[in-house]
Amino acid sequence: MNYTQFGLKKHDFDGLLIPIHKLSDRANLYDVKIFSKYDDFNPELPVKYSKQKLLRYIVLVFDKNSPLKMKYLDPIERRVVAGKIVGFPETNENKFTGVYIPVIKSAIPEINRMVITYLFIQNESDFMILVAYEEALRMQAANLVDQAEDGEKKKDILANIESLRKAIGNLKAVMVESREDTLLERDIFVFNQSKRLRLSPEDYAELFTIGENYPIEGLKNAGNAPKDGEGDIPTV
Repeated sequence: MNYTQFGLKKHDFDGLLIPIHKLSDRANLYDVKIFSKYDDFNPELPVKYSKQKLLRYIVLVFDKNSPLKMKYLDPIERRVVAGKIVGFPETNENKFTGVYIPVIKSAIPEINRMVITYLFIQNESDFMILVAYEEALRMQAANLVDQAEDGEKKKDILANIESLRKAIGNLKAVMVESREDTLLERDIFVFNQSKRLRLSPEDYAELFTIGENYPIEGLKNAGNAPKDGEGDIPTV
């Protein structure tokens, strides 16, 4: 990993859950127990993506103890730096190639699932609370319909709903560390629903669409697809 150009030293990464800084760039991260245990870390992706680089990127961006979190407070800047450290391919204009721009933007559900699983491993209790909040919100919404004729009860339920919505938003923001990452938040919601309802990914993959998305079927030509957004994320 090329981290010295950003003023980082090897010991800065000692707090990582997975010590990728101690592994050679040629090391197979699927030999690490955590990555081999969860199928979500090994999705089917086009060959243009390096899963090894994606795994390193996820650790650098989303690990609680990543030194990038302290050095780069802006989430997008942190992601760009992580991409450069792990070696995401770049164009001659110092921009990431087209297939990796959606990674920075959280626009690929299969990669988001990798991120969310890594977050879940570190924040299992937070995810359980989030599942409970979302279930409570669903129940309160159902109660709102039942109490349509009762003004006082309706007022209380609306207050509960507003409190739950704020709590859910705050908790998601803590996990994602960006209130603007609606695609990753969307996939966290889907993840939680699957945990609660025990749905398979195939059952819920097409149920929710918020913002721009790049489903797996559209990634085969991803090198050309997102060109209109390439200028949004310079890597210098």
